[in-house]
Amino acid sequence: MLDAAKNSHLLNYTKTIVKDRLFYPFFYFYGGIKMANECMNYIKITGRPEEITLFKESYLLYNEEEDDYVLDFNYITPIPKDCENDYSFRIQHWGNKWDGTNAYVDICDDEIYIDVSTAWGPCCPIVDKLIHLCPGLEFDYKYYESGCAFLGYRYHVAYEDPDE
Repeated sequence: MLDAAKNSHLLNYTKTIVKDRLFYPFFYFYGGIKMANECMNYIKITGRPEEITLFKESYLLYNEEEDDYVLDFNYITPIPKDCENDYSFRIQHWGNKWDGTNAYVDICDDEIYIDVSTAWGPCCPIVDKLIHLCPGLEFDYKYYESGCAFLGYRYHVAYEDPDE
């Protein structure tokens, strides 16, 4: 593990850890079996309060009817108007054929929790894009799908120069 204090010469060093695993009995630990082919995605984003506010304003949509924020994949990676194959674009850029559903967003001063369901697989391309766009934030992303029995995670840590 990189110690930021000992390596302060590395400005804005970031590290992303990715693990994808097949693990069959995992659903016993995650609250039971969900609907087949529904992938559960849990994203925890941590940072300074001003960075969290900027993330909320830049990448989450406010739903006036629900009086809440939502994660909309098309807001983060919009489908181009001249796209000939929406399905292929969504698979490649979102990791899914549809946008996320059943989203729950909880915003605190220095953290955002997002729980969202996706069809058949995780929304790794969306999370990877958010990591790329927000390197100063820490991302803890876990997902599992009980129908096909797989799970995985991505963990991104941002190191900053303590003298800045």
